Amino acid sequence: MSPAWMAPALSSERDSVLREVEQLLALARTVRLGPEFDEIIRRAVEGATDRLVAATRRRTARLAALAAVQQTVAAGFDLPAIMAGVYQHLREILDAPCFLVASYDAGSRTLHQAFAVVDGRVLAEAAMATPLSGAVQQVIATRQARIVNDIAEPGPGTRRPSSADAPQPVRSTLYVPMTRGDEVIGLIQAQSYRPDAYGEEDVEFLTTIANQTAMALENARLYTEALRRNQEVEALLTAAQHIGAELAPERVLHRVVEAAASLIDAEIVTGATVSGSDLRFERLRLPQGWRDLNLRVPVDTALPDLCTGQPLLDNAPDALAAGPLAPVLPPLRNRLQVPIVGSEQRVLGVILLFNKRGPGGFNGRDLELTAALASHAATALERANAYRAMEQSRNYLQTLMDRTYAAVFVIDPHQGQLRDINIAGARLLGRPREEALALTVDAMVPEAERTAWWELVHSAPTGSAVERELQIVAADGITIPLDVTATRVDVNDEPAVVCLCLDRRPRLRQEEAERLRALGEMASGVAHDFNNMLGVILGRTELLISRLSPDERAARADLQVIRQAALDGAETVKRLQVFSGVARSPQQGVADVARVLRDAVELTRARWKDAARRRGVAIDVLVEAGDCPPVAASPPELREVLVNMIFNAVDAMPHGGRITLRSWARGDRVFISVSDTGVGMTEAVRSKIFEPFFTTKGTRGSGLGLSASYGIISRLGGTISVESAPYQGTTFTVELPAGEPQPSVVEPPRERAAPLNLLLVDDEPQMLRTTKMMLELEGHRVTPASGGAAALELLATRRFDAVLTDLGMPEMNGLQLAEHIRARGLTLPILLITGWGLELEAERVQEAGITDVLPKPFDGDQLRTTLARLASSSPTTAHPVPAAL
Repeated sequence: MSPAWMAPALSSERDSVLREVEQLLALARTVRLGPEFDEIIRRAVEGATDRLVAATRRRTARLAALAAVQQTVAAGFDLPAIMAGVYQHLREILDAPCFLVASYDAGSRTLHQAFAVVDGRVLAEAAMATPLSGAVQQVIATRQARIVNDIAEPGPGTRRPSSADAPQPVRSTLYVPMTRGDEVIGLIQAQSYRPDAYGEEDVEFLTTIANQTAMALENARLYTEALRRNQEVEALLTAAQHIGAELAPERVLHRVVEAAASLIDAEIVTGATVSGSDLRFERLRLPQGWRDLNLRVPVDTALPDLCTGQPLLDNAPDALAAGPLAPVLPPLRNRLQVPIVGSEQRVLGVILLFNKRGPGGFNGRDLELTAALASHAATALERANAYRAMEQSRNYLQTLMDRTYAAVFVIDPHQGQLRDINIAGARLLGRPREEALALTVDAMVPEAERTAWWELVHSAPTGSAVERELQIVAADGITIPLDVTATRVDVNDEPAVVCLCLDRRPRLRQEEAERLRALGEMASGVAHDFNNMLGVILGRTELLISRLSPDERAARADLQVIRQAALDGAETVKRLQVFSGVARSPQQGVADVARVLRDAVELTRARWKDAARRRGVAIDVLVEAGDCPPVAASPPELREVLVNMIFNAVDAMPHGGRITLRSWARGDRVFISVSDTGVGMTEAVRSKIFEPFFTTKGTRGSGLGLSASYGIISRLGGTISVESAPYQGTTFTVELPAGEPQPSVVEPPRERAAPLNLLLVDDEPQMLRTTKMMLELEGHRVTPASGGAAALELLATRRFDAVLTDLGMPEMNGLQLAEHIRARGLTLPILLITGWGLELEAERVQEAGITDVLPKPFDGDQLRTTLARLASSSPTTAHPVPAAL
């Protein structure tokens, strides 16, 4: 099918030829000119016929070329290949050794080469733009084709710059605009080296080519644009994935800057995050490559317009300034600034691009792409900032957990698995943290406690807490009592129970220490009161005995029983003071090992016999005392060590058994062992039993007994060792140096001291009267005083040979009275009579100026001996405090 312009042309030429033939035939019919003229007419008719045939062929060729061009244009979207095919068909019809197809940018009013041929040679596509001028400008403006023939001299605009390589000048040019509706989208330029090379028929032909090429140009543009957008979308998605994969804000910014450099054709790319009132630049792409920055500048100084949150596209070179980046940036031509705006319109950072490559600067598409990248960056930065804040909070909480003295267990309420544990918790369990995290509730608590733990885990509320007293088992098998506070929380959208666990052992130790202190205070008060009462009993008994006649043997015997009971009671009080720990006087001398063993058994009989029978179990105690010398030790201290060992043996035999105490000598060393048939202990427990406050008895033990025993034996120059295994019993062995036997010294009976003028001070009326009577029985003159103030008044007016004073008196005790007496310059002897006995500190007694000490209760012989010693001493002599104290 021929184009619209082809039909009238063919019809006109055909009609002209037919009319010419008809005229010649009519002339031949009317005029007989002869054979010669007939030949002329025949030739004329043949010529007209040949022209008609030539015209028909020419037009057929053009139709074929147009059809081929149409097929070529419709064959694809590769514009250079399409234009090369179009040119191959066109050059068969049109004399155009130089040929140009260019697209037109109405915004910049420039032509951009799409396809070019010079002297029949296809040129490579050049990235260049040509401003409009001359005939080209007129063609674009009028949207009409134009022929420039008979160009005498080549001038500006008559050939493409690249046609300088042509061997001869262009003499004819045909310009045809390519249009899309009323819009010019490009230009076709055909050039010939012949003058008058183009006519109207060529205009009509090339116009048809231009219309078809315009379609190809637009299709290629749309296809290229679609490909470019698809590539941009893919690049943007890839960049978004890389950006979103980063969890550190600085790494997010690095990815953003790298993505901007790959998406936008800019010489300089950088970015910054907002940190407080500063911008933090960390990454910069320059023409010569990447550069790391560590630059912080105030936002107001660097980019004062950033706070608006609006993008900025600035293609005016005079308006640009590098600001704080000036030292690292080349001269700037144009800028694209896109803020990274997060939720609530908060500016998180900025993407900056400088110096767009190519003409025209940055455009709307660059802004659109950078804005899309900034949107992804905002999401990633907020997520990274939130993750960093979460990590900081987690680290802060972990630091709090690890620095708290309480153990923290985070438990899965369904599986009972430990999900987290702090340092104190791992230390409490005696395991590395990684090993502890593999534990479950069932694995870390005693079997008897599992039900209680699971009840706690399942009942722990959300928003409040429950408290329980529970236990766990450490790696060494030790059961540890805990105060547990539990609450339910969500950790990473999964329920968890947080247990804050306080080791109850320090509190129990404190309670035990308080209990022992209270026991000591009670024992001290009981000892004082008992000694006063025993003093009265013993003193009155002595007085009664002194008044009996020799014939009253029965009464004397009865009174001797009372006297001995009082003395035994005094010994019991001493043992009470030693056992309760209130005795402070140094314990010296040597101990008879066999006697100490028997005493220890008797002292503990209530535990190993009576208490065991009440529980329905039987414990046998055997003593195998060998022949060995005494040891250099205080008997009470050695008894304390053995009592502690017997108590431990009893606790280790909940179902009964046998305890054996042995002693033997080897060279100059004496050995004592305490063995039991109890449950034994592990190596881990055995290695810690002498540590203070270490106990395997839970709330029933203080952890002080064996520690104190170890200290006593070490102080005496000995050692304690222990052998044990689970379910194999335990044996403690004490090794001590042998002491020199002390011969019994029998003091000769002292004669009565010469009568003395004595001042007797005591706040207890019965004790005061009893002691006064005992002194008067010895022939002394006694002036009683009921307290320290009364004694000082008597001393101010009267002279005495000695002062006998009680210790425990209200308002002014015996030591304070002695200090007042010495402060007055009086040097008379002072005898301290006290029911506190072993609790006195020797240094304090001597500092107060006490001459001698007489413990309550005392009998007549002790009183007589002490007074004789007192009378024989000079006024300023102070006797050492008796060892019995």
